[in-house]
Amino acid sequence: MKKTKMITKTVHFSPDLVQEATQVCRELNMSFSELVRTATCLFIKQGCQDKLKQLLAEGYLEKAGLNRCICNDFDHFDRENVL
Repeated sequence: MKKTKMITKTVHFSPDLVQEATQVCRELNMSFSELVRTATCLFIKQGCQDKLKQLLAEGYLEKAGLNRCICNDFDHFDRENVL
């Protein structure tokens, strides 16, 4: 398995946060670095999902008028099969 090169960064944490993170590390049997990497990946992934949801919502709103027109154009066809 190829090993990924790691880069060291200095990060500042409050003592309370370090204490909580250390407890989580013990419970999950992982190093502090692993916890920070995992949390960072999840944060980035969630941010990308949020951005995608926002873009989709904006797109739907932008096309809402066109979608209403299309629905109205086919409204009479929808009533053909009603008994």
